[in-house]
Amino acid sequence: MPPSPCSRAGSRLLHALAVSFLCFSASIARSQAPGDVVAWGDNTYGQTTVPAGLANQARVCAGAGHTLSLGLDGVVVAWGRNNYGQATVPAGQGACTAIAAGAFHSLALRADGTVSAWGRNNYNQATPPVDLAGVAQIAAGGYHNLVLLSDGSVRAFGYDFYGQSSVPAGLGACIAIAAGNYHSVALRLDGTVQAWGQNTYGQCTVPAGLGPVRAIAAGRDHTLALLQDGGVVAWGRNQSGQATIPVGLPPGTALAGGYYHSAVIVQGGGVWAFGANDRGQCTLPSPLAPCVVVAAGEHHTVVVLGVDCNNNGLPDAEDIATGSSEDHDADAVPDECQTIVVPFCFGDGTGTACPCQAGAPGRGCPNNANPQGALLLGGGLARVTFDNLRLWTTGAPPNASALYFQGNAPQALGTLFGDGLRCAAGSVRRLGIVQSVAGASSWPPAGSGLSVSSQGGVPAAGATRHYQAWYRDPAPTFCTDSRFNLTNGASVTWLP
Repeated sequence: MPPSPCSRAGSRLLHALAVSFLCFSASIARSQAPGDVVAWGDNTYGQTTVPAGLANQARVCAGAGHTLSLGLDGVVVAWGRNNYGQATVPAGQGACTAIAAGAFHSLALRADGTVSAWGRNNYNQATPPVDLAGVAQIAAGGYHNLVLLSDGSVRAFGYDFYGQSSVPAGLGACIAIAAGNYHSVALRLDGTVQAWGQNTYGQCTVPAGLGPVRAIAAGRDHTLALLQDGGVVAWGRNQSGQATIPVGLPPGTALAGGYYHSAVIVQGGGVWAFGANDRGQCTLPSPLAPCVVVAAGEHHTVVVLGVDCNNNGLPDAEDIATGSSEDHDADAVPDECQTIVVPFCFGDGTGTACPCQAGAPGRGCPNNANPQGALLLGGGLARVTFDNLRLWTTGAPPNASALYFQGNAPQALGTLFGDGLRCAAGSVRRLGIVQSVAGASSWPPAGSGLSVSSQGGVPAAGATRHYQAWYRDPAPTFCTDSRFNLTNGASVTWLP
């Protein structure tokens, strides 16, 4: 059953069963405007015939022969195969925030955190548990579903013959989910991936050392991961090349797995599709404007047009319309797209000299819980007149408190600070201490009213400041006896 990226946080969903017809087409939005939907491939059931006038869409999903779309207004629209009512959207369900398409059933996440389901129900895949609430993401597999709760825990319901609905104990806090035909996948807060269920083709055997991962997708019998640096990794069934990443694939921003094909949106909004192309599912229509969301069905592919300048899987228009991003200068570009947070001063021997043991490229020194090392990133608007810049760390020990600090100069190469290279130097300011949850933390703390500029005393626009996070390692496996460690550094040039 093919999948697609159908929740607002970028979870990837699943769908499909083979059909024997060879009917395909491409539905090209005439205006090619942001928020338009374009579909191509098999059209036996009308699944690539986008309803006339459909506009201002935020998400799409693709099933075995049907397609779902979610508008910026929260309204769900469906078309295509409807033999089990999977394309008949229930009336009166209210505004929705996410959608998912299984083989012959559909899901929608309401704004109140409850789930609506319809279509085939032979394994209760269209019967959400009565106590299900507080849902943040949804994913639909062939005949089962996953839900990610607001506390980071995962639940599942529906078909469980291969254990795909039996969530592993000790999974930990997660940030994304995906569902294949008979397997399930979760992305943990620390950027690692776990999969369970049917493993006939190795679709649940996560490659050793994979990470850090920022998004996942599940095809019928294969799995894909999008790395923090935009690289794409795939594993599992590969008889049609659906798990063979094309040579020269640019950095990706979104991905989807279909029945026997895969699709990736790359930086700039282009689409690469690979694998089976017997119904034209990998033959892109021309012209095709930049895309921001992609879904892969059994034998068809669907995209939402638009620009995603911050690479978070959402069109800029949706970011601003839903309050996910702010646009204080009213130029229709999310504020965080106008701040460049530049990683530098790594603890792994890549790019600069470093005295500590090798971790993963671009990260800090290895720690007791994560040999890849902790990673410092940032996002938000770094303006002296308005500041919503946020720094965050992943990959630290689970309960390690992180001290975020700022320097007005980069540290000279080779200057040691404990077990790593101290990236922020000169006049150093302590921004604050934050307790990690599952190895992740961010500063400033939500709701604190603090800002990086005020706490750091940023004097004027044009100033460049350097940031790093320090944390204690509970065991000296990778650290000196003092048991502390450091992330990579990050530089920010403040705007007016």
